[in-house]
Amino acid sequence: GCDGLDCVTGNDDTSGCSGFTTEVTWAADGTEDLILVHGFSSATGDFDLTVTCAQPIEGDFCEDAIGPLAVDSVTPGTTTGATPDEPPSIDCGTAVTAPGVWYTVVGTGNTMTASTCNDGDPSTGGANYDTKISVYCADCETKECIGGQDDDFANCSGFTTKFDWPTQAGATYNVFVHGFSSQTGDFDLAILDDGVPAEGANDCDGVPEAFDFCPGTVIPESVPTSGTLSANNSALTDGSGVFTTAPPNPQGLLFTIEDTAGCSCEQIVEAQHLGQGHLRNGCSPGAMRNWLALLEDASCGNCIEAHGGIGCEVAECEAAVCDFDPFCCNVAWDGICAAEAIDTCVPDICIALPSGPTFSAVEEIYSALPEEPVSKDPNYTPKVE
Repeated sequence: GCDGLDCVTGNDDTSGCSGFTTEVTWAADGTEDLILVHGFSSATGDFDLTVTCAQPIEGDFCEDAIGPLAVDSVTPGTTTGATPDEPPSIDCGTAVTAPGVWYTVVGTGNTMTASTCNDGDPSTGGANYDTKISVYCADCETKECIGGQDDDFANCSGFTTKFDWPTQAGATYNVFVHGFSSQTGDFDLAILDDGVPAEGANDCDGVPEAFDFCPGTVIPESVPTSGTLSANNSALTDGSGVFTTAPPNPQGLLFTIEDTAGCSCEQIVEAQHLGQGHLRNGCSPGAMRNWLALLEDASCGNCIEAHGGIGCEVAECEAAVCDFDPFCCNVAWDGICAAEAIDTCVPDICIALPSGPTFSAVEEIYSALPEEPVSKDPNYTPKVE
């Protein structure tokens, strides 16, 4: 509706279109869409607008990915007839410039390989055009990047490729096969496993690695080990990334994994050296409150965000950035300064936290609750009035 426009997609200058003209493709869902035709800078002029509709090919959209594919399998596919996706927001290991097709695979805990490699061995796949491969975590909405590859010149001919990544057992990954420039064509996608346990797998918890203080998070977690959360206690008991908090839960406060910087209750307990009671019954209000306070004390503050002022809140980070980019302290702390702060300050100087509730925002809610002791009694359960 004109009173509440919701952007679906847009484009300026499409590869394959001459004269700085444009083509854009989107998934129609049966509702009315509004199309705005406008010009670069202040340019105006005449145009012919053509609208066409075609049935998408299998796997054209992330939400309709093909799979899960079996390990040590070869699957034939094509990107001919596929529609462009949404670069640059999904650039992953390599730029996404051509239409692609989506697949899912389930991690084995080993290093896995997605391959379209022309190397004379059919078991490693192949392609009749210049292919790229990108791999993401399973959330199609955020498309958290694992990595990608364009051309494995050392092992593959014909500008084909393969990409290796460490996996977590049972985790689902999205594999995106796309092409160089605007190229499309046919391919055989091989999914391989080297049989060697992997280390350093992205935990795919929805928190980008730059902002993730706790790598290796498993969701849902095994806490509470008793099977029951105690009153007011919290844990990641399902796959949503939102902490389940048992009633009475003061004022309905909820935490997300973004709020805790990618940390589960189990990791919070380990980091704060808390007792086993928290693992049996979930993280208490005091444990969550103290964790948010620790994060806030170590936070990069507004150093990782563009803002109108000069400098930023963390003096050591500010000095490190402004030492090689004086603009940030003399003119404005813009997006370039924020990116430099992430590269320079995280995690050695400060922690880059995603936006979420801070300690000050929850202190008032929890201030009325007494700090409950964690008893050494293995059968201890916090009591709530």
